[in-house]
Amino acid sequence: QMSPTRRKRILIVEDCKIALAAMQQLFERLGFCVDAHMDGESAMTQLALLPPRYVLVLLDLQLPGMSGYAVASWYREHVRSAAARPPWVVAISADPDVDACRDYGFDRCLPKPLTAEVVAMLSRQLLAVSAPRP
Repeated sequence: QMSPTRRKRILIVEDCKIALAAMQQLFERLGFCVDAHMDGESAMTQLALLPPRYVLVLLDLQLPGMSGYAVASWYREHVRSAAARPPWVVAISADPDVDACRDYGFDRCLPKPLTAEVVAMLSRQLLAVSAPRP
């Protein structure tokens, strides 16, 4: 019996090592395969690959160098249009601004720190959306 999340790949971009490790563990415990990056530039090299490898991209908004907003905006312009089934792009922030997130093309905006409950809820929603269509 394989977990439905097995081999589903997600990208987490977070510059705080402790927060990154905690989120990675929460998602891996649910069976996701996690790629972790600590800055926007390195994340963009992964996001530029087509077709998209990820079902979910979690982006911290306050990243060194290029902000999460800038990455999301670039992604929406350059990649999403080319993807048949683009991944969800979710903002994570200690002080989330829902309107700004919507303007920059995020699908969701979640407060930090992410709890096990929030991660489980996100996982259920993702699986419902990415289930094969009959």
